[in-house]
Amino acid sequence: MRREGLAGLNTNRIAERAGISVGTLYGYFPDKTAILVALARRILAADRAAMRTALEDMQDDPIRTIVHALVARHRTDRELRRAVMSVHLGEGHSGEHSDGIEQFIASLAEQLDLSDVGALRLFVAVRAALGVARALVEENRAQLFSDAEIEDEIVRLVEAYLSRAAGPSPASPDAARTSS
Repeated sequence: MRREGLAGLNTNRIAERAGISVGTLYGYFPDKTAILVALARRILAADRAAMRTALEDMQDDPIRTIVHALVARHRTDRELRRAVMSVHLGEGHSGEHSDGIEQFIASLAEQLDLSDVGALRLFVAVRAALGVARALVEENRAQLFSDAEIEDEIVRLVEAYLSRAAGPSPASPDAARTSS
């Protein structure tokens, strides 16, 4: 896949590369799509492990630590990630992506004192950072910037957004009452 993309991938070549017969491969995976879904699950598991490690290693700057891990994961094997995740999502497994994000948000809220942030604001901040990281995979323009530049911008975005957490969000009932 790294050399030829999805078009060059087939079960015969996978079996050959793995040093097994195609029949043995079919004993584990019914088709190429099942292999790609399994690979996507491996990538997602590695993402979760990297984010857990980032949560455990947080020191002076927790947002930067998390953003650094997020950017690093999305820069790793960018083309492979793009192809595999597109198949994974196309096969209807988006819930696996969402579940991992929800678990991360819960761990983040538990690890840091984010009681003044609120669940919706934390959800939006994490999704915004993740959206930029995913753009690293999807858009070639992202290659024009260094990891440090991208990390700096994501950190600024998240910090600016979360710094507004002390007041009610514009869509909250409290904000509506104070404006009327």
